[in-house]
Amino acid sequence: METYDKIYKSICRLCLNYSVSEKMVPLIDSKNEDGLSVYGKAVLRFAKISIDKQDCLPIAMCIKCLQLLKQAIFFKFMCESNDSCLNKLISTDDYKQKIVEYTMLRFYFPNENLNTKKRVRKKEQQLKKPSEKTRNEVTLTCGKNNNDLKSVQDRLHSVQIESDCEENVLEKMENLIDSNVCDTIELRKPLKRKLRRKKLENKRRRMLLIQQRLSQKNTQAGNLVCGICNKVLANQHTYDHHMQRHNGCRYICEHCGKGFPVKTELQIHQVSKHGTGPYLQCSHCPFKAPRKFDLIEHERIHSGERPYTCEKCGLTFRRRGIWKKHLIYHTEKKIQCPRCPKKFFQRSEMLAHANNVHDRVYVYLCSKCGATYAKTATVRRHMTERHGIPREMQGKVVRINKAAGLQEQ
Repeated sequence: METYDKIYKSICRLCLNYSVSEKMVPLIDSKNEDGLSVYGKAVLRFAKISIDKQDCLPIAMCIKCLQLLKQAIFFKFMCESNDSCLNKLISTDDYKQKIVEYTMLRFYFPNENLNTKKRVRKKEQQLKKPSEKTRNEVTLTCGKNNNDLKSVQDRLHSVQIESDCEENVLEKMENLIDSNVCDTIELRKPLKRKLRRKKLENKRRRMLLIQQRLSQKNTQAGNLVCGICNKVLANQHTYDHHMQRHNGCRYICEHCGKGFPVKTELQIHQVSKHGTGPYLQCSHCPFKAPRKFDLIEHERIHSGERPYTCEKCGLTFRRRGIWKKHLIYHTEKKIQCPRCPKKFFQRSEMLAHANNVHDRVYVYLCSKCGATYAKTATVRRHMTERHGIPREMQGKVVRINKAAGLQEQ
């Protein structure tokens, strides 16, 4: 384990990231008067921070921050050189045409116009010459008063020192770019290689996971059979969901005490019966839907949309489940009654026929007046015609088992 002192020396002063101390660049140099290295001075020109050799903070900069600093310096030179070029072109008459020609030349011949550093150096040399002329002019005009001459010379000397310092920093910053170009190129190559390797490794892992899932599905497709009802299921998720129905009513409603084998059915019951739990509110009426699918089907009542149509008879339907049941009536009757030769489309119809004709085992009860009928459809028609309750508000019909004398909802 490394000590805290070694780790502290390996922390970047600018980004506060841990790096290798051997590859870091110092920001403080005790040989200089101000105690800052060239890198530290360059950082202070772009960032409003304070760096001092006596502040006991990290004194190094990582390679990533050094690359960002070089990009900022290059961006500064590029902006200044292009600005001077635009100022020269604006002084002419047809400046728009010349600017367009200049940009098109740089676009089609990019290697011919990469002399931003030379232009910056020429500007610095030109800036030095007029400073001497201004000094001579000032000394000639102010030769009468010695006191004024001394004050003006002192001001010029201070301005010259500041300009010399700025020019020295700029030159050193240029040298940083020139000297470390090879280093940045060498650093970029291994970074690109690492990124490529990571991408390839991620692709291989994804392919392996997909193959494993496919193999699991292929192997389990024929084995996922319910041992109680012999139902064949598609995958493990549907198998677990199906087995919850055989394991008993584990989910109990906290309002009425009714049990459900699946949690989704409990949520649907709580929303439809008690108005609690997670639900989706209809924007047109106070209806609460337990699922988004139910809300979409309900909103078709307000919009009048009936997207499902029967190709054989032309009937339209609002709900997909009713449309699917309707399609059965255009096929052959396959459900045979065990006591008579009559056939039916659905098993529920056959059971209702057996209960109504052969053995009256159970009846369906109207929740308003207590009338009993052999079929649920008769009870629903009775509730709409006699009591004026629409189909959506009727809920589940109560069934009375005559043999056991019990009620089942």
